Amino acid sequence: MFTIRFRKTLVLFSVFLLSNVKTTTAGVIDLDDSVKLLNNYTQLEKVLKNETLKNNFKYKVYLNDLNTKTNSDSCSDIQWSLPQGVALRGKTAFVAKCKSNGESSLVYQQLDIKVLANVVTVARAVKFNEVLDASAFLIEEKDITRLPYADFLSEYEGLVGQQSKRALNMGLIVRKDMVEPQPTVRQGDNIKVIIQGQGFKLSTEGVAMQSAQPGQQIRVKTQQGKILTGAVSAQQTIELNL
Repeated sequence: MFTIRFRKTLVLFSVFLLSNVKTTTAGVIDLDDSVKLLNNYTQLEKVLKNETLKNNFKYKVYLNDLNTKTNSDSCSDIQWSLPQGVALRGKTAFVAKCKSNGESSLVYQQLDIKVLANVVTVARAVKFNEVLDASAFLIEEKDITRLPYADFLSEYEGLVGQQSKRALNMGLIVRKDMVEPQPTVRQGDNIKVIIQGQGFKLSTEGVAMQSAQPGQQIRVKTQQGKILTGAVSAQQTIELNL
């Protein structure tokens, strides 16, 4: 009985450990044949892989004008590194630490790095202020070399039900500033206007003169023809505090 219980406990403990193991994703490095002209390019590849451990982008690396010093016989013992603060995209300068006859020297070699990632794109033409459904989006591999990483999206579930802030062409990479939540109040809606101050509270009806989200200020034309400005507080309601 003890053995059976021990085995069950061991199995449960193993499942717990496996469920808490965090898998790491690393970017894919694709070295162009030209890069292999460099001395010790395999060590350079290790440096690149170490720099891409925190993402799953694809990097295509090209040699940009060979610095002959990094490919000379006198610089065969060479170690590559990426200077601190240098971005791993576009034209990027790597440092080669060259040891020759007991002396060390630094040589800079420029590489051209293209970055690709699976991002949300526009699957069809989208109109201005269109409420978006899943058919508006695709996940495609795109070149994001010149796109700030904070701008693009890797999944579109959170975009469904939002509306476009402008017309979007098919194939465009979707950025966060291209969409927004649907407004609670739309221009032309009949809405309730609550006017309140110290010791009193009044309400009337009006027509929204613009669209807005909760908390945003809009102008309203009341039934008496007055133009009032208040904050959207709930569905079809604005409040004015005097």
